[in-house]
Amino acid sequence: MAEFIPLSKKMEQRIRYNRIVLPVDDKSTGDLLEHNYHADIYFPVAGELLVRTDLSMSLVYEGEKKGKFYSTSCITDQDCLTTPIKYTIRGEFEQYQTTIDELKVDVFHVKVLQKELTKPDEVSHSAMHFYREIRKHDIRDEDLFYYRVYQNEHTAVWIVPQMGQVLAWTQYTQVKL
Repeated sequence: MAEFIPLSKKMEQRIRYNRIVLPVDDKSTGDLLEHNYHADIYFPVAGELLVRTDLSMSLVYEGEKKGKFYSTSCITDQDCLTTPIKYTIRGEFEQYQTTIDELKVDVFHVKVLQKELTKPDEVSHSAMHFYREIRKHDIRDEDLFYYRVYQNEHTAVWIVPQMGQVLAWTQYTQVKL
């Protein structure tokens, strides 16, 4: 932890690919409401470079329980040896609710309509596992399940079907389009 915290703060000051800082006092009105979730997810492994995924997910409802789904992730390592691995998913979702260990969980079944993987020029040993997982995902997955386990006004905890099943605490914002 003594090494992780300063290193993660340094990595958060780098160029961001997915996080958009929106004005807090935006009073705009629009026909569509986009629900944005963002997280920086770190994968510390002893003796390896620290790997970070900059994850963004957006939901645009087109009815009470369905709509458009967008997700982008960008993977880098602490020394930028790995050129960014960028992965974008676009699709349509249906939302329903279930329970996991007595917790109410929102399930988003995403039918993938489009995927785009920007392959890196170079992958570090530390990031190779993540590249393999995303590449397999890019080749075969057409239906995905995202789980929102907890949500309040400003955050949510998601189980994301990338690189296995990643648990991510996300920050939440809205944009009126």
